[in-house]
Amino acid sequence: RPDRSRLADPQAAILEPLLLPLELVICTVAEEIFAESGAEQVRLRIRETVKAMPGLEQQLSVCVAYLRDRVGVPRDLPLPSAKVLRSYLAETYRALRGRE
Repeated sequence: RPDRSRLADPQAAILEPLLLPLELVICTVAEEIFAESGAEQVRLRIRETVKAMPGLEQQLSVCVAYLRDRVGVPRDLPLPSAKVLRSYLAETYRALRGRE
């Protein structure tokens, strides 16, 4: 219930300086999902997106992993959609961590 807790995890911290960079990363993920891009294209686009934000890769990867691990089914979206979202977030995490 939104009137009880601002977050699903009341222990989570909001890091204001990361909100805009994280929004850019998540929008890039959404664009790649709609384009039905492959893993390599996702990693390439994420690297391009964060190129202008040096030093934030580590913190952004933690945020992406947090989201990836908490997508709930059926609360948030249907199972097939959740699998797609999780897989794209996993590729995003790999790109932010510099893993192929």
